[in-house]
Amino acid sequence: MQFRDDFLFCKILTERPDIAKELLELILNVRIEKVVPQKQKSIEITAEGREEGREAERTKMIQKLISKNYTKEQIFDLGYTEAEYAEAEKELVETV
Repeated sequence: MQFRDDFLFCKILTERPDIAKELLELILNVRIEKVVPQKQKSIEITAEGREEGREAERTKMIQKLISKNYTKEQIFDLGYTEAEYAEAEKELVETV
């Protein structure tokens, strides 16, 4: 199985949370207590071609990772960009 096979990848990981847990622990190099699988969500596209709420959701996730002491490099390894990181960090500073 390759990660680019989205259907099979999602099917296995949603039906076998034990495999999902082990895979995530290997990738993130952290201990995970429990994995609760969810069905894949659809993406809403606006007239401007942007995904509604996606940017805010990604910002919140980066902030959560920062609060859990993830390094900048670990966050980039998860697929987040330098610009997204900077925005999340800026919003964190503004709220303090």
